[in-house]
This record gives sequence, structure tokens and C-alpha cells, in this order.
Amino acid sequence: MIYQIAEKILPFILILDLILVVLLLLTIRRKQLKYKRLIFSFTLVGFIGLGLFKLLFIEPHSFPSTPTEIRLLNDKSISKVYYIGTFENQPRAFWTEFILGEKKDRMFDLESSVHDSLIIAKKIKGNWYNQTVRLEFDKIHVVRLAENNFRPDLTGQIRQTIKAYRFVEFGNYLSNILTLLYMGGLILRIINYWLQQQNTHKPGFGASLTGK
Repeated sequence: MIYQIAEKILPFILILDLILVVLLLLTIRRKQLKYKRLIFSFTLVGFIGLGLFKLLFIEPHSFPSTPTEIRLLNDKSISKVYYIGTFENQPRAFWTEFILGEKKDRMFDLESSVHDSLIIAKKIKGNWYNQTVRLEFDKIHVVRLAENNFRPDLTGQIRQTIKAYRFVEFGNYLSNILTLLYMGGLILRIINYWLQQQNTHKPGFGASLTGK
């Protein structure tokens, strides 16, 4: 995913993403639509503003005040893990991470839900496993994703926590898809406008023959 939004703000982000995509598609498909340029300008400003707004609610935080960092060392070509923190004294999954290649670095804010510790969950051979990382301020923590560094989820708590996160994960995928749709529509809108300009300024057949 390009980004992942916090659970509380995600429904509002999805609504705004959908509105921007619909309005942009209207300016592409409806040739006689009044105020087309005004609507297009509105969607463009809205897209930029929404992008800046997303930075405030992205998980993990974009601008951590008390930064700490983990370095994930992959044991496969691709791995998927979930980050679980503590929110109101309850475990809460808040990020889905794909690790491509040998390693990946990720920054966290100790003032968020990982102030005590971070749980990294991973599915191994159909079962959930996890390991706990004690985070310290301004320090790089090396985390190895090899199976022998994980312990099994004997109580089922990790499985339930990730199950509760599925809706948020799906919502974030949907928001990312809508963002990509808008960007694709924006490119199509620019291409259409350029083609219209080319056709408008293209000399007629007679003029091309006479040189006028």
C-alpha cells in the first residue's frame, strides 16, 4: 500500500476519496458539463489538500516527535507482517507491512501505541506467530524475521487482534485504489485536454494545401 490511515479517520477519508474520483470522472466523460474547469480545479485542489491531511493521520506517524526505528531483516524474498501496539490498554493491529528483499527500515513514534513495546505478528504455515520488540528512543532495533525468532500464538489473542483489523486493512486497500484511480483519471484528463488543444489549433485541409 502507498499509505495506511488510522482507524478513526478512515471512513471520512474513503468518502472524500470517492467524491474526488466521481467528480473527476464527470469532467472526463461529460463533454457538455457546465463549469467543467471549475470542477476539475476543485478536485485537483481537493486531492492535494486531502493528501496533506492524510499525512497527519498516517500510521505509523509521518513526523514522530520521539522517533525510534526498527530494521527488519527478511529471511525470504517477500514477507508480510502485522504491527500490533497497545491502545487503551488493549492490543491493536495498526499496520500491514510487506518486506521485499533483504531488509526494510520503519520509523515509529514512542508517544503512540508502541510506547511500551511493539508486537510483530507473522503467519507461518497457516498459524500465527509473534515476537515482541522493546523500543527505545532514538535507537535502531534489528528484528530478524526468521521462524525461530517467533513464538506461537497459543492463546489466540494475536489471531483475534488481526481479525479485528481486517476491516481497517480492507478500507485502506480501498482508499489506495481510489487514490490510484484518481491519479489515472487525472492523467487521462490531461491527455484529453492536450488532444483537444491539438485539434483546435490544427489547420484545416484547405489551409494546409494553400499554406494559409
